[in-house]
Amino acid sequence: MPLIAFSKDNLAGETIAKSLIGTYSFDPQPDLVSQDGKYSWKNWKHGDIQLIELTTMHIFSDYLKDYPLFNKDDLLIFASTHKSDTNAPALTVHTCGNFTAANKMGGNPSEIAHASASAIKIAYQFLSKNTLPNFPSFIEATHHGPTALKSPVLFAEIGSTDTEYANQDAGELMARCLLEVCKEWKYKRKAVDADRVAIGFGGTHYCQKFTKLMLDSNFEFPYIFSKYGLPEANSLTIRQAIEKSLEPVEIALIEKKSMNAQTRDQLIASLKEVGLNYEMV
Repeated sequence: MPLIAFSKDNLAGETIAKSLIGTYSFDPQPDLVSQDGKYSWKNWKHGDIQLIELTTMHIFSDYLKDYPLFNKDDLLIFASTHKSDTNAPALTVHTCGNFTAANKMGGNPSEIAHASASAIKIAYQFLSKNTLPNFPSFIEATHHGPTALKSPVLFAEIGSTDTEYANQDAGELMARCLLEVCKEWKYKRKAVDADRVAIGFGGTHYCQKFTKLMLDSNFEFPYIFSKYGLPEANSLTIRQAIEKSLEPVEIALIEKKSMNAQTRDQLIASLKEVGLNYEMV
C-alpha cells in the first residue's frame, strides 16, 4: 500500500494533505496507535493509498524504523516544505540520504535512504508536463533524513515561503502529482522497464544536467549526489546507494566539469572499488 505522510504544523504538507482529503476523497479512518503506545497517527484512505499525519518533524523520523507500517516494500512519500536561500517559489522532488557525516537535517551520518528511481522519474515527468505559473519544478540532489527506514522514500515539496506553502493551486498540483506517482509506480514495478538506472555524481543542488538527461533519454536516478559532498566520497556510501536502490543500478554518471581532477580521481577509485561502471557526461 503506497503511503503519503505529512507533519503536523508543516504548512506545505498540510496544504497538500487538504487537497488530497477535500478534492480526492481521502476518507478518515480510526487513529492508528503504535504497538508500544507511544504514538498515534490520524490517517485517511483513498483506495489502497493511505495518508498519515505525523506529530513529529518528518526529516527527524528515523524512529519510525521501529514500526512495521513505515517499513514495507511500498513507497513512502513525504509531503513537505522546501526552503532555499533565495526564497523563490518552486516545486521539488528528491530522495534522502547523507553522503557525508553531516546530519543536522536528520538521518544518520553517512547513511543513504532506500529509494526508487522510477518513483522520482514519474513525479518529475508529471511536474514537467503539468506546470504552474511562477512555480518552476526541480529535482534536488539527494539530501537530509530520514535514512533508516526500510521503505523507499521520496520527498515532494512546495517552496519557499509561507505564501507559497499555503498556495492552494500548488497544493492541488502536488496532490495530483503524488496520486500519479502512487498509481503509476505500482504498474511500473510490475512492467519490464527499459530505463537505465544510474547514480548521478556532481553538478549543483538542483541537478539541471541530470534532470535534462532523465527527460531526454531512458535514464532514471535513485540518487544524485551534488559536487559539494564529493570530496568525502567513499566506497562505503556508494555501496549503500547501490544496495538500497529498489531498481538495480547499472552505471554511475559523472558530471565531469563540475569537479576538480583530484575529486574526480578519488570518486573513480571508489567506483572501481565497488565494481560500478561509470561514464562522463
